[in-house]
Amino acid sequence: MVKPLALIALVLIVLRSGLAQEQQPVIRPTSTPQTAETFKPLILKLNYNPQQSTAYINVYGPSEKAKWIWVTRFLKYQGWQPQPGYIPVRAVRVEAQFNGETVDVGLSLFRGHERFEKEEFLGKSQIGIGECRTLTDLREVGVEPFDVCILDSVPPPPATPILDVRTAAVEVTSVETVNVPLPAYRIKFKNLTNRNIAALRVNVENSISTFFQGKEGLPLIAPNEVHEELLVFSHPLADTQYKVIVSTAVFDDGSFSGEPQPACDLALSTAGRIYWMKELIPVLEKAIAEPPSDAAVAAARFKERVLAMQLDPPQSPPVFGFCKVRWDAPKSSAMALRLYFLQEVEPMITTRPKPPIDFKAWLASKRDSYVNWLDRLQAPSRPQR
Repeated sequence: MVKPLALIALVLIVLRSGLAQEQQPVIRPTSTPQTAETFKPLILKLNYNPQQSTAYINVYGPSEKAKWIWVTRFLKYQGWQPQPGYIPVRAVRVEAQFNGETVDVGLSLFRGHERFEKEEFLGKSQIGIGECRTLTDLREVGVEPFDVCILDSVPPPPATPILDVRTAAVEVTSVETVNVPLPAYRIKFKNLTNRNIAALRVNVENSISTFFQGKEGLPLIAPNEVHEELLVFSHPLADTQYKVIVSTAVFDDGSFSGEPQPACDLALSTAGRIYWMKELIPVLEKAIAEPPSDAAVAAARFKERVLAMQLDPPQSPPVFGFCKVRWDAPKSSAMALRLYFLQEVEPMITTRPKPPIDFKAWLASKRDSYVNWLDRLQAPSRPQR
């Protein structure tokens, strides 16, 4: 089962990779090249461990942002021995992008001794529609190769779920099972309180776990409002009726309704976010103040500064006495945000943007976004750490 980082889902989860509704892939002759104008989304099928279920990700056209998935439960390649100075591979990131004729499938490694500390690009393969390929480059880093296929058909939808709502703050007003573009439940949640809900913990028993959160410190669900989310499966099991568990609603003042641990997790993750933004904003300000230069050169110089940042949030006592605390949770949260931030910077270095990007304007927009986000996270109604 594909899982996000523990507590980094709080970032994303973070960042929330909430999926918008997308167009249905259509069956077409594989011999007919597709253009950006005629392209319909495809599916990448991923088998990375015979003991885990098949995973799927969307494949979009060249004008859209590539979709990706990371996996942690891969197999080690038998007989491979690490060299001195080896940094363990903790996750493998698979990215897919239609290039006009075939699909570019990229591999990146997340390495670290204790957590995700750096991302390293491994390589890229071009795979045709209807073609399957074994990604043998993974053997070079001690990982059993993954098998991938590019499909132009859709997987079946999941069965109608059983609902188990364990918080009095919300009700589920509707559930729709869908399979376009991926198997998912489209669920509508209503906030039954007069308070802003900041986050909602939702699990699918024996499958996925998601922590829905408002973007950049904004409420997820305003009082008495209805909010829709896609609960997306990366690998649903056929003919299985899943139980959807809505366990906790966390309010924007840090209090909660339901099971306590998600409130603890959000508080620790928020501490990491606040720390990250306080550290990054001065770095952004310094880069903005520098004399103008080529965007790619400036972005590469800026990337090195961000990589050199020593992210080490101070430890502090738990917000609630009943929290199961991982003291490294704020650091994991901050480091995850850095990885995602650098993924935005990297294309400015390695590819030529069209039209050319104004790097200083981009830096200024990120600074303004982070300043506003930080202000919301440090609002007086929130518990301070």
